[in-house]
Amino acid sequence: MARKNIFELLDSRWDIKEELARLNRLFDEEVAISEGPVNYTLKDFVDEYCFEDWKNRGRFIDVDDYLKTLDFESLYRHSVNDIKSFLTVIEIIYNFFYMAYEKRTTDDGLLYYPGFFNLKNNMNMCLEHYNYAAFYFEDKEQVIISEKDPAVTAAAEISAPETAFQIIQYNHHSLKGDILAKKRILLHLASDLEPKRSTLNGINKAFSDDIFTLLNNLNLRHNNCDPQSKDYKQYIAEMAKEALEEWYDELYQMILLAKLELDHLERKAKIAELKSHF
Repeated sequence: MARKNIFELLDSRWDIKEELARLNRLFDEEVAISEGPVNYTLKDFVDEYCFEDWKNRGRFIDVDDYLKTLDFESLYRHSVNDIKSFLTVIEIIYNFFYMAYEKRTTDDGLLYYPGFFNLKNNMNMCLEHYNYAAFYFEDKEQVIISEKDPAVTAAAEISAPETAFQIIQYNHHSLKGDILAKKRILLHLASDLEPKRSTLNGINKAFSDDIFTLLNNLNLRHNNCDPQSKDYKQYIAEMAKEALEEWYDELYQMILLAKLELDHLERKAKIAELKSHF
């Protein structure tokens, strides 16, 4: 049997319980930031300096109120056996990290300890283990944990901020099985794609027709499930929820590809100019 090197041995000993303990230690036990002579854990620093002004605070009074409402302790306990809970815990902590990180831009009297940055590295490694990644949306002051997919990232990077947010959100672990949420996102993406339809037709008309045919017949733009509707489609009305969700996911991937095809037009012109020098 081939001998494993030290890094392979460490990787083979992935223990989610230990990873959780490390995250909690860096989040709620060790000093992360100092303000003058006063030391803070990340959790306490956010409570003292950041939470009140956070765009996503809502009606919550403080950090403890927020975490209690999210049932953070229960999520933490269940994370050992439930990947969705584990990802939610990381998402919560990651939002706290960015609240504190953004504070650097307005207060140069803060000292950030190595553990603060180690926390981000540990969260990223945990996400990488399950093929997920963190995406930060500065305008919303929000971190979303989503399944990692090169096409998703590429499409988000060439989109307006709100559309990029919707693209990333579609892959959020909590949306699995949530037909209505996915429908809402697909409708947003469709409205973003519609003005470019004629251009897309010029690139690949058959592909464009497929996208808009699905948009018009999967109970998205029109009511295809009500027998009284002029757009009623019996096959769609009787389709199992799981099968309909699979078609939504297929359509989502097609829209991402369409966005990349459209983006390639500009690149194609640059390539043509470059080729003229060969």
